[in-house]
Amino acid sequence: ALDPNLQDAEQQIVSLDADGGRLAQAYQEAKQMVEKHPQSGFAHFTLSYVLRYASLSKEAVQECDTAVRLDPGNYQFRSCASLFFFIGQNDRARDFARLDAGSDFANSVEAILLLRENKVSEALELWRRLPASTFFHNRALEACYTVPPPPDAKQLLDQAEQEMFIYRDPEPVFSQAGLFNHCLGDEFTARAIKRAIDSGYCAYDYLKLDPLLAEFRKSPQFPPLLAQAMQCRDRFLAGHDKAR
Repeated sequence: ALDPNLQDAEQQIVSLDADGGRLAQAYQEAKQMVEKHPQSGFAHFTLSYVLRYASLSKEAVQECDTAVRLDPGNYQFRSCASLFFFIGQNDRARDFARLDAGSDFANSVEAILLLRENKVSEALELWRRLPASTFFHNRALEACYTVPPPPDAKQLLDQAEQEMFIYRDPEPVFSQAGLFNHCLGDEFTARAIKRAIDSGYCAYDYLKLDPLLAEFRKSPQFPPLLAQAMQCRDRFLAGHDKAR
């Protein structure tokens, strides 16, 4: 309010609204930001964030690409990486993670990408070098994919599950749903995905496209979640169309 042109503040408001499930409001705020700052990569990234949560993956991809074209090298665009690995474009995900090269974020994303490429031993090697994280749950993921599991595996996995279900932002919950399916199974994955959708993360495209969910898509829990995700996206689109 004090400085209407302060883009950092505008973006934070959009993020808070998207994380809180207020996607229609977040979309209007992001669209206004782009209209005010059409040549701002940061504004286009902000719009991509909302479209990502609404699971409009094609539109979100376009906005991520526009953002980095207008402002090459801006590390704040790094979270576009999650959009690309959810739709199976790992090389593009790496491009965005490397905007913040050397950080714990970039290294944690690289471990996830290695796992997604079935390079489990390489992912484990990287996880062992990374610090503990209540966001990425590196210690729990290491325990999940280590054979045989370490003695404290159950404790680590229980702690990770507790932490992710109280996290305000629903996207990490959705991401962890696929990552931990290997050791926690379909019941956990279904519960985590439902939690993400209930919190406003529509996930419709990602449920269909995410390679990590290939086996889960065969489970009886998958069809009702896909239907719920479609309803979430349809609600957003109905409000989106009225506002255009």
